[in-house]
Amino acid sequence: MQLILIFEWINKLRFFFRFIFIILFALIIDFITVESISYILEDVFSIPEEEMMNGIYWGDAFISRILVSLLGTFIGGYIIGSSLNKKEKIATFIYALPILSFWIIAVIGYYYLSKLPHNFDNPIFSMFSRWKLIPLITSILTMPAAYLGCHYGSLNMSKYTRTYSILNIKLYNLIWFIPAIYQFAIGVICMLIISIFYSLWIGNNPLYNTFNIVSKNESIIEFLSIISLSLILMTSIAVFKSTYKYLSDEFTKVRFKILKIFGATIYFWALFVFTFNLPDIINLSFETDSLATKAANILTLIPKDLSSGINLSIILFSVYITEKSAVKLLRRNELINTFFYVIKGYRKNFIQKIFKLFKK
Repeated sequence: MQLILIFEWINKLRFFFRFIFIILFALIIDFITVESISYILEDVFSIPEEEMMNGIYWGDAFISRILVSLLGTFIGGYIIGSSLNKKEKIATFIYALPILSFWIIAVIGYYYLSKLPHNFDNPIFSMFSRWKLIPLITSILTMPAAYLGCHYGSLNMSKYTRTYSILNIKLYNLIWFIPAIYQFAIGVICMLIISIFYSLWIGNNPLYNTFNIVSKNESIIEFLSIISLSLILMTSIAVFKSTYKYLSDEFTKVRFKILKIFGATIYFWALFVFTFNLPDIINLSFETDSLATKAANILTLIPKDLSSGINLSIILFSVYITEKSAVKLLRRNELINTFFYVIKGYRKNFIQKIFKLFKK
């Protein structure tokens, strides 16, 4: 009987230490995620480095500052939900409490400063000032974001069955994986997505100044930029997924696994350094245009002579190649692959109906 009690006590103690470790790990992931994405906002909005040192406000960033904080909180909640099969709601509350306290202190500090006599006419303390809305909105949504992440983590718990691990990665691997790969990978991948988004829809090509050295033809510069960014993005996602598989799958034997993981570490570190610390090598300049200007720029792509027609053909061909590679990468997901099969079947039936109409 005493032996059974001893084993029960040991199991409770083991769960307690795991409980505390997962909460601390979720906080670390939250902090690293927010810090990594902060480099992107610093580049996109041209925020001075001294203004980024403020943990609450990042220059003129408003909605993006709120979203980044909530994203980090969501990821931390997901880790807790996917790692604990009991008391996960209590763990989520304990995890989110210091984050919530941080933003509540910011709100209290704001209202305290707004009551000082010399701040009555200061626009910073107006009704809809971002200085008030950022901590206020974030503090309201912090707990819901944490519990939403915990909920989705609980739904996917069956995917993470490896013992003494978090997200199927052993604890001794997590110690170096997070600072050596994760913090670089998330910043690089998000920056590449935003760069492509800017290049296609919002503003000028972020790599325009870089490829302007190679050619003065804007169409060729657009072609080189989109191809380069897309290939680097797909490669980065593939490398990150492969590294995660090497660390999480204990049954599959891979040749030169350690060398491949080391190569992935160097790859993301180099990309991070080139992207954020050496802007003269890869110059990402984000200058937004109005929608009207963007529409006018698109209209100028209509070929008016043979040279313009060749340039347009190069761009269309590059889009086709990129689209084929992107679809191939997306089809690795079972749900997306099923969607493509449904679309293919619908397209086939539609073409057959068209031919039947012509036969009649």
